[in-house]
Amino acid sequence: MLNSIKNIFWLLFLVILILPSCKSKKIISESGKLKKLSSKKILKNLTRNEITAEWLSAKAEVAYSDKSQKQKFVAYVRHKKDALIWMSIRKFNLEIARVMIRPDSVFIINRFGKEYIPRKFDFLTERFNLPIDFYDLQAAIVGKPVFLNKNELKADIDKKNYTLAATSSAQLREKYWIDGAIFVLKKMAFVDKEMARTISFEYDDYQATENEQLFSYFRSIHLDSKEIGNSTIIMKLSKVELNQKKKIKFDVPSSYKQK
Repeated sequence: MLNSIKNIFWLLFLVILILPSCKSKKIISESGKLKKLSSKKILKNLTRNEITAEWLSAKAEVAYSDKSQKQKFVAYVRHKKDALIWMSIRKFNLEIARVMIRPDSVFIINRFGKEYIPRKFDFLTERFNLPIDFYDLQAAIVGKPVFLNKNELKADIDKKNYTLAATSSAQLREKYWIDGAIFVLKKMAFVDKEMARTISFEYDDYQATENEQLFSYFRSIHLDSKEIGNSTIIMKLSKVELNQKKKIKFDVPSSYKQK
């Protein structure tokens, strides 16, 4: 059970990477076919649609599955710009884990194991073998893909989507699919040849928030790796709020063991 919870947490860390939202803007030709755009132009449209909210919060109904199990739970996410990302993971209305990520640190409370796990942020980077930092996660939350090699992106068209692709190293490749009509992120994928691992993120069901910005209320993560095999997370989001200050509680019981 404890290993199961750990696997779920590491995938939930990836959940943070897929909280994009942006304004609608059409840029298609009269024939309905997409115009060819440079990677710089595509990035410019993405940047124009960025959200600058000081606070973001959401509730996610999560379904996790791998070759040996299926589980459902609820995750509450709160984000304060440039300061922290907080999550409470609950099942049967009981909290099983609480997570707080700051620019330089990660803190985890494992309720079932009665453990407290403090780590440097580099711990997450090493865990996923991805060159990302807190500000990459923050960018993803407010609507920007996580680019590992932004200077060498190649633009193309795939049906109704623009694509951006790059090879960050001999081992790591990345690709992004962006809706050609409204410039929202539809999918991003990373292939790590050295670790024999593939991670993909997909976004759907974009709806307008109170300030008329678009937000994806349905997301999925697919992970294929040697460590945990094939795993999938499906998320349905609700109660999305922008610029509403939230309380952040992260009290570690004195009886918990530090790990």
